[in-house]
Amino acid sequence: AVAAGLSRMYVAALPAALFALGVLWLSQELTGLNALSAAVMLSAGGGLGMVLYLVIAHRMRIPEVSSVVEMVASRVRR
Repeated sequence: AVAAGLSRMYVAALPAALFALGVLWLSQELTGLNALSAAVMLSAGGGLGMVLYLVIAHRMRIPEVSSVVEMVASRVRR
């Protein structure tokens, strides 16, 4: 049961990791490596990658992620 849950989480993480790598590649191609591009890589690649992971994992009905998403959503609605 644990291995099945972990493998579903890994599958949900793959698109987010690919997105983060795409942001990394694109920002290095456009600007090179400096403080501004590093901030863009961190915020866009990491932040949007995390949101993408949460959306995909929630749609895959991973119970741990679904409970976190529902808890945050209920607090935002208040």
